[in-house]
Amino acid sequence: MATLQAQQICALATQIAKCPGYVVQAGQFLNTTLQDLCQNYDLDAALGTFLFNLISASTVVSSSLLSPAAGPYLLPSDYLRTQAKDGKDEFFYMINGVPYPLIQITKAEYDWLVQTPGFMSYPYNYATDLSQTPAQLWVWPPASGSYPCTLRSYRLMQDITSPESSTVVPWFLNTQILINSVAGKLMQITGDVRADAYLGDDDDRAPMGAGTLLRKYLKNVEDRESAVHTVGKDRRRWGRPFDRLKNTKQIGW
Repeated sequence: MATLQAQQICALATQIAKCPGYVVQAGQFLNTTLQDLCQNYDLDAALGTFLFNLISASTVVSSSLLSPAAGPYLLPSDYLRTQAKDGKDEFFYMINGVPYPLIQITKAEYDWLVQTPGFMSYPYNYATDLSQTPAQLWVWPPASGSYPCTLRSYRLMQDITSPESSTVVPWFLNTQILINSVAGKLMQITGDVRADAYLGDDDDRAPMGAGTLLRKYLKNVEDRESAVHTVGKDRRRWGRPFDRLKNTKQIGW
């Protein structure tokens, strides 16, 4: 099916659901469907790239125990989560053309890391705090220099304004899934018994259900032809060993 505008998707969905007067509700359901897709599935169509520099601790003066080089760094307002592929987070910085990856840990793990004043090195751990607006990012150890970073993350996609009359083409390009999803949700509020057939994910009972079509779509969306996926070990346990060293006379007690 050809790529359609938001208003065309809404119009077709209301016709299928036999409720042509429900175009506003169709627009609302189109936005909720798109939000469900971007929040619950890792789709490359929702990827974004954030470029920034780590701060050099040697150039910052602060009375805080935490080094400003550790953070917080403000993430983009639409940050949802970091992309992870083949056991690697898509977050790294470059030094003389060599990429240095960072490993994600929880904020609770980060809070227990050593933050001795003056302690700095090449960062290899990071944590995010999504309770803040915008979301915040922290690195450990604090950076000993200013390094250019690349962070690839899935974005919280913006709603379409007045989708029932909008000429915008939705970011999710599988139009049939969108039409069936919107039509099925309209059927739910009108009491149409066909709702399950348009929303279901059972190959036999709902072969054209939005859930069935989405499952088939997800199987092929990351097709890399001859490339294979790699399963990685937890890099917090199988990565750099520094944070597992025992206490010494210089660090610890």
